[in-house]
Amino acid sequence: MELESKEDFLKLALKTDLIFRIDPFLIINYYGVFMYLDLRRLGDGEVKSLLYSLKDKIINIRRHLKAGSISQLLEE
Repeated sequence: MELESKEDFLKLALKTDLIFRIDPFLIINYYGVFMYLDLRRLGDGEVKSLLYSLKDKIINIRRHLKAGSISQLLEE
């Protein structure tokens, strides 16, 4: 589910332990539902303030893979 406002995302993000950052998205898992915020929709100042307020919870994901099984993942 995409959240459109920074304020809505911040309300939920403060209740979670981890936030995944896969540019340009911030992703949280809230009660089994993945919710995300597209940082491209925000201004530079808004992005900086949001990232600063959540800096202790954000995990940056540099690269992600899609695999059909664990063995396929290990082969890559």
